[in-house]
Amino acid sequence: MAYAKLRTDLVVAPTDIDGQTVYNIKDPITNRFFRLRAPEYWLVQQLDGVRSYDQVAQGFQEKFGHRLSSADVESFVGQLEKLYFLENSRAEQEISRKSYRTDKSRSLFSRMLFIKLKAFDPAKILEPLVRFYKPFHNTISFFISILIMLAGLTLFFANFSSFNLNLNAIFNFGSILTIVISLFIIVTLHEFAHAVMCRYFGGEVREVGFLLLYFQPCFYTNLSDAWLFKKKSHRLAVTLAGLYFQMVLFSFAVFIWRLTVPDAFINDVAYLIVIVSFITFLFNFNPLIKLDGYYLLSDWLDIPNLRSKSFGYFTNLVKRKALGWPIESIVATKREKRIFLWYAILALFYSVSLLGYVLYAAGMFIYARFGGLGMVLLVGFVLFTLSKNIAALARGTVQHLIYMKDILKQPA
Repeated sequence: MAYAKLRTDLVVAPTDIDGQTVYNIKDPITNRFFRLRAPEYWLVQQLDGVRSYDQVAQGFQEKFGHRLSSADVESFVGQLEKLYFLENSRAEQEISRKSYRTDKSRSLFSRMLFIKLKAFDPAKILEPLVRFYKPFHNTISFFISILIMLAGLTLFFANFSSFNLNLNAIFNFGSILTIVISLFIIVTLHEFAHAVMCRYFGGEVREVGFLLLYFQPCFYTNLSDAWLFKKKSHRLAVTLAGLYFQMVLFSFAVFIWRLTVPDAFINDVAYLIVIVSFITFLFNFNPLIKLDGYYLLSDWLDIPNLRSKSFGYFTNLVKRKALGWPIESIVATKREKRIFLWYAILALFYSVSLLGYVLYAAGMFIYARFGGLGMVLLVGFVLFTLSKNIAALARGTVQHLIYMKDILKQPA
């Protein structure tokens, strides 16, 4: 009988959380990250293709004092196989497909909310940037930058009436070329600040690109390697780098705007950079969508995949408590349960509110120009994009009826 063997190319980095050692595992091909506790990591290490599941179970009991059956080990191996962590043809075929980056189960509507396009590999550009940055990575430069930001914010709020934080004012001001230049400066420096900091601490950055998140254009940098850093301070520094540098840029733009002649090209660009930087800073700092604020919160809480875990826990809770489904609860600490519950509620409220507003605005626009026919087409489009979600809801309804039927059959 052939036993499971772990892939040898997986990258493992231990880290301490609340006095306990956990193990971050990175798949270098798919760039997915997973976190295992000590017992789980010990089990993973035993999968060498030679040891039987009985031997692994017996060794686990001797080491940790907990009884484990060979069936339990086999079930654990099944979970690893689903993650393509094992050396077998299934993992080889799946990983070789270019489609491994896409989630086939996501609905069209979900994919529309998060459209990701890879741009380029920044490795060759990063090395000279890191060499340039190194002399500035010190306490003196840090305090100087803090003073610059405080001065910029003070000047900004002192002249707040001059900055009309209105999107109509922004896009009526200047030319499209000025807007494009301003946005290009902001997003490029913001994302490369993330990348430079990650590379400075030894992480690899293989991807910088463009995405549409909730119908809003954004740039992104793949900073997955930051999860391998042992020090939380390094992970937080990488996440904060973009926002931090953006605030420095914001401050310099305020100074330039104040010191240059009004209506001059450089004055117009500085003015627009100030406004756009301020708005995008607030948007990026929002932890309820997967941008800098979200990853900063996830790093600070030491909970990777916070959003998916929170929604998974919340869904499980609703099914068990509200619908009465006889399913097992998700294993989590009291701290994690509180975090998952609050994050899921707040993120759900934000997402529904934002999408509701977008649909309302689109509906008003279409109805004003195309009347009832336009609204019918809009409803049809929404139903089409939500088809998988509607199908999942229908399956859930059927499952609920089955559970309720079984419960009613039981004696009182």
